[in-house]
Amino acid sequence: MLKVQGNQIVNEKNEVVYLRGYNIGSWMMLENFMFGYPGTEQEFRAAVKKYAGKENYEYFFDRFLYHFFNEKDVAFLKGIGVTCLRLPFNYRHFECDNRPYEYMEEGFKHLDRAVRICAEAGIYTILDMHGAPGYQNYHWHSDNNNLMPAGMYLNKTNRDRTIALWKHIAEHYKDEEFIAGYDLLNEPAAVNADTDGEGVRCLNQLFKDITAAIREVDPDHIVFIAGNDYNMNFDDLDAPFTDNLAYTPHYYLDVCTSVPARYPGKVHGILYDKSQVELQMDLRDAYMRKYNVPCWVGEFGCRTNYPGFTEDRFRAFADQFDSMVSRGHHYSIWNYKDIGFLSTVVVRQDSAWMKFADDILKMKKKYHVDMNFRINEDWGITQLLDLKDPEGLNDLYGDVKESIVVAMKSKIASRLADMLGQKFAGLSKDELEELAASFDFDNCRIDEPRLALIKEHGGMNA
Repeated sequence: MLKVQGNQIVNEKNEVVYLRGYNIGSWMMLENFMFGYPGTEQEFRAAVKKYAGKENYEYFFDRFLYHFFNEKDVAFLKGIGVTCLRLPFNYRHFECDNRPYEYMEEGFKHLDRAVRICAEAGIYTILDMHGAPGYQNYHWHSDNNNLMPAGMYLNKTNRDRTIALWKHIAEHYKDEEFIAGYDLLNEPAAVNADTDGEGVRCLNQLFKDITAAIREVDPDHIVFIAGNDYNMNFDDLDAPFTDNLAYTPHYYLDVCTSVPARYPGKVHGILYDKSQVELQMDLRDAYMRKYNVPCWVGEFGCRTNYPGFTEDRFRAFADQFDSMVSRGHHYSIWNYKDIGFLSTVVVRQDSAWMKFADDILKMKKKYHVDMNFRINEDWGITQLLDLKDPEGLNDLYGDVKESIVVAMKSKIASRLADMLGQKFAGLSKDELEELAASFDFDNCRIDEPRLALIKEHGGMNA
């Protein structure tokens, strides 16, 4: 079993192990822009169940989970040198809000399968609670249905449920040698409820409480701790509080994920070049260097859906890899598979799913409802609200404007989610199987230029 030794991760022979690979995102935690549905996962699932019926709903998602990640994916990943995969999951696979602390053992079905087939291939896995009870941040990727402030830090019930669920999961996996560890919370955003800093204190205590609960049943696996403010702010964290801890920043660069720009070149007034990439890494790993603990970059990625800018983005992406690998960091690329934004394995445009969702995808694009990396830029409502602010009130008015835009996008997305759900009405199991199979490795294409870059710069066999 792996363990932390200084700023390195070692195996039972005290050999250094580099955990490098991908996230299996939009699998056990769906993400709208990567799958093609509008809104949040719970909205989409509710719409499918409403129109397809419970039996067909369960059949479709079970088959989707199988096809999205199976032995063929693992064979491909093993072949390119991957040593570790991050497995994001939604707590709703294990627990219902109306039945807290009653765990659904069927939630382990596909996670168990993934852990097993990865272990058979010699690939480590890291379990990531991507969506937690009460939401650890206020964005769709924690399945936050109302875009509300994170509701777990100042809510004891939600904190207790999160602690208890992690203990239950750790009990289940305590003997799995090819699980590298547990990523406690994805991208927490503990906004202070008052000037006394109560939110941040709750986040620090929550990390300690979850770790203590895990250690009661599993004293051996590594625990991975995220920074506040979406894994970027480690200044809010207490010093490492026990042994066998690693820390996980996220390392998205505007030049790779935001508006199209040349590289080297300016984005939002900042000149991005190799020195800026190194500076950004300095900021991300400062806490780890200070306390001499391992740094695992849990997420970073490169979006290439702006024609004419792919080569620029790939140059920045390559520099990003070089920076991490040269420092001996571990990493998980976001992402492995999606419908064509930032993954190596891409669902084919002529697949049953892409044809099925085509009209919804067009409407999502038309109304700019996806709120991720500015994939769809703000539309006319932003301009309508772009009033001349009185001097000194720009920030206040800007926040109000952004809130209105987000609320309108959310309402439109909810309506589109219901429209997509309606399309499931009356489908046979054979038709549902065909839709789910669209995500199978055999029905996808490989982004060869992206793969070549990762092979050259990723250091996966280091």
